[in-house]
Amino acid sequence: MTEVRPIALYVHLPFCVRKCRYCDFNSGPAAEPLRIEYLTALRRELSARARELSASARVDTIFFGGGTPTIYPADDLARLLDLVTGLFRVSPAAEISIEANPETLTPRKLRRLRSGGFNRLSIGAQSFDDRELTMLGRGHCAADTVRGTSWAREAGFDDLSLDLIYALPGQRVAGWRRTLDRALRLGPDHLSAYGL
Repeated sequence: MTEVRPIALYVHLPFCVRKCRYCDFNSGPAAEPLRIEYLTALRRELSARARELSASARVDTIFFGGGTPTIYPADDLARLLDLVTGLFRVSPAAEISIEANPETLTPRKLRRLRSGGFNRLSIGAQSFDDRELTMLGRGHCAADTVRGTSWAREAGFDDLSLDLIYALPGQRVAGWRRTLDRALRLGPDHLSAYGL
């Protein structure tokens, strides 16, 4: 009997609405034709990687990260996930995550992502202080994160994560505590906190 080898799959979508001031990731803004061309190349790459893996490999985790994957239309993301689940042996209980920035979310997009198979959403809140968000070069305000979180729950995302950044220039412990308190009031299932 062949042993099943669990694997994780990371799908990198490197494009954003804007490049945040603190970001060192391989990401940035790009015109729509380049984003479409990238998806075509990504589909080829996924097909090639699927052929390299043995039939005994099982995908237990899929993570769409970036950049901001939700810069793409939800239908494009759902089709890309369909390709992944068609090419790879994916566990029925797989965690399938997608990163999102609040300014790219709408109720319709979130419903389509959920119906398309994504079962975990990671929202890049970063802070709940609008002055800090401006300093970081973010494209959203704290109210956008609150709305996006509510829309995600309404869309059926039962596994919701918020990303936060601490140790910002000039940030005091009391300010970080306020951000944590506001994040916790939203009832996330997971919090990620990154030191700047």
